[in-house]
Amino acid sequence: MTSRPGIRPSRFGLIARLAVTVVVAAGAMTGAVLVHSTPAVAAGHSTEATPDPSVLAQGEASRLLAIFVPPPGADRLSGAPSGLPPSAVPADAAMPYQVASTAWWRTTQTSAADAISWVGEHPEQGLTAVAPGAQAGSGVASSITFSGTSTDPTINGITLTVTAYPAVGGATVLSVAADVAYRPARPSTEALPPATQLIVVPTFGLNSKQSAPEVTVTDVAEIGRIEAVINGLSKAETGGISCPMDNGAGMALVFEGAQNATLADVVVSATGCGNVQVSISGYTEPTLAGGRQAAALIQRILGTNWDLSQVPTS
Repeated sequence: MTSRPGIRPSRFGLIARLAVTVVVAAGAMTGAVLVHSTPAVAAGHSTEATPDPSVLAQGEASRLLAIFVPPPGADRLSGAPSGLPPSAVPADAAMPYQVASTAWWRTTQTSAADAISWVGEHPEQGLTAVAPGAQAGSGVASSITFSGTSTDPTINGITLTVTAYPAVGGATVLSVAADVAYRPARPSTEALPPATQLIVVPTFGLNSKQSAPEVTVTDVAEIGRIEAVINGLSKAETGGISCPMDNGAGMALVFEGAQNATLADVVVSATGCGNVQVSISGYTEPTLAGGRQAAALIQRILGTNWDLSQVPTS
């Protein structure tokens, strides 16, 4: 590739030193394909995280419920009223990295359909209606869903769903459910240490005929921008997750300090689940998500144009 200040072709032998192996299981739907040998845990390396972003998310959910403006004449209830179908009472059980809270209101001055129409015409500031519910006539529940974002980078998404149920005596009961997704905490010990040299190795998909030289970056400002991309990623979800086909495309990065001492290395998968594995001072950190986007941003910083999404061929 064409060199520019701060970037030059790197020395040979990085792949052997990094020990990155590309593994592809034909037809597999899960699992990373860029496998880094697991180092021993470094003594004294802590992963304690504060503050807990779930607390911030719970605060945002409570705020949404507190500022909700119901139709005129509605009174807030202390909890779910009796007489509603079981499906109308949520368990406030959220998905991983999500907080759910519900508040209840009651009015005798408007029907369920009219209540939802009023709510749709008076959305909370910053929220946009995305899914108006069915309004099939009297005796039928109606709902509307709003979504929004937060200026707090910890908050990953906001959803507010308002459902109106016809109740006994001509009353209408409103369920207001706030769901707030958040990015799990990453402690400062998981941040990449400042480096003075970065080596980047592209890894192409199975059966790809592409090749490209390793790249070494010595511009500390440019290295800092790439570190910021990795540091800004959130932790990957755990549990049973189905992923697209992973063909092994991605990149490996080695961050070095004085006398070429390895400070950290990172393996980025640009296909499949898009996992990112970081190792700092010999300690493998929790898996991160967002590898596909991270690879694209890193290429933009480097000025490279590697095809890291090629589909395997037979």
